[in-house]
Amino acid sequence: MPIFRSNRSDDLVLNDGNLGINTSSPDYKLDIADGNAKLINSNVTGVATFSSYAGYLKSNQNIVDNRVIKDSSSTLSGEIIVGAGKTLIVSESSEVGQGNILSLKVSNTFTPPIGGTNDRPSAPKPGAIFYNKDFRTIEYWDGNFWRQVDNTTRSGRGVFAGRHSPTFLSTIDYLQIPTLGNAVSFGDLTSAVQARAGGYSDGSRGVFCGGSKPGFTDDCDYITIPSVGNGIDFGNLANARDFVSSCSSSTRGITAGGRLGSPATAQNILEYAEIKTLGNHIDFGDLSVATHIAGAGSSPIRAVWAGGGNASNPSVTMSTIQTVNFGSKGNAIKFGDLTVSKSTGSGGCSNSVRALFGGGYNPGMRFDNIDVMNIASGGNAVHGGELSQGNYSPMGVASQTRAVFAGGQTMTAKINNIEYVTFSALGNAVDFGELTKPGRAGGTASDSHGGLGGF
Repeated sequence: MPIFRSNRSDDLVLNDGNLGINTSSPDYKLDIADGNAKLINSNVTGVATFSSYAGYLKSNQNIVDNRVIKDSSSTLSGEIIVGAGKTLIVSESSEVGQGNILSLKVSNTFTPPIGGTNDRPSAPKPGAIFYNKDFRTIEYWDGNFWRQVDNTTRSGRGVFAGRHSPTFLSTIDYLQIPTLGNAVSFGDLTSAVQARAGGYSDGSRGVFCGGSKPGFTDDCDYITIPSVGNGIDFGNLANARDFVSSCSSSTRGITAGGRLGSPATAQNILEYAEIKTLGNHIDFGDLSVATHIAGAGSSPIRAVWAGGGNASNPSVTMSTIQTVNFGSKGNAIKFGDLTVSKSTGSGGCSNSVRALFGGGYNPGMRFDNIDVMNIASGGNAVHGGELSQGNYSPMGVASQTRAVFAGGQTMTAKINNIEYVTFSALGNAVDFGELTKPGRAGGTASDSHGGLGGF
């Protein structure tokens, strides 16, 4: 058989149908000795190993065989289709960039990076996804925070747990925020009596913390919001106290302030719990100013507390608005001020943009004003409307469209009326219905409040 050579004998050799480069005796159809090869837009069939090639994979490639990318820098582009039962493997020593991929089709399953909260990628790009084993959920990086992918259908249910009426009650009521009508019995807390508690939720689980039964308690109960039934033990606060104020993101609940000691004195305590896991609360940091019976609200990123009783003299109220970020533990900072100094109690609620603080107390006074603040930008609250009457410590719940205030105490009696305002329009509150029993200062939770969305 003739042999074709170009220039020197080891440059290019064609021998018995085998093509050799830098070898005089090629053993394969293409045999390259002592050199590197570069392939552009190449179709390769069979099991192949690419090493040190740029642009190794043709655009709009249908991968019907196993491929391995090893020790290389490469770019995927076009429409990449990995066939059923086939693999595209990128070794740890390789870097494969996303070029102009139009779509990536996988016949069976696609598995994102997996790990715990502490294993999240350290320098993710916006849109990166990650499966968090701690929370059992898919998360994505929005450029600033890890957020949960949320596919939950929410009915707009608000829950009111425990209250002072005139004795302490374990009663749990619920209502549907998008509709009008009277609240319905949900069940009871585990404590025989419990009031002055805080409440928060991740959309499906509601948690109610602390309070009086009577006397300070560190008990925490949880419920499943879409169903009805009695509370179940969740764990405990680190410090037993009443008149606490709670709010949450979709993963983390924070309980702030409250009263402790004899005589009862306002506290600067911040504690948190991961809502998906049962257990005790742990230290988060400190409020900038100790307070009890403050109003609370949240966005997916930020928790806010407004007003409350003063540390040295609980009968003296204040106007301070304080905030922390859910994703980073630490101390609260001052965010602004309410329009007046008052203890709003649980009369705080929010959608993801605005927090509302309805009613309130000052010695000898009951406020009917509704203060409004923008959670993202902070600053001082502004007047947003009025409740139907002066009301101390109404219980507030919210969806993304409505804020609902239930119960409370006027100058003469505890009440059972429920009223609402619309976040987009604000204005004076409108009648909604009635609670099953009158009372004030209960824990609250909803399946559609402003903190949902992860952090």
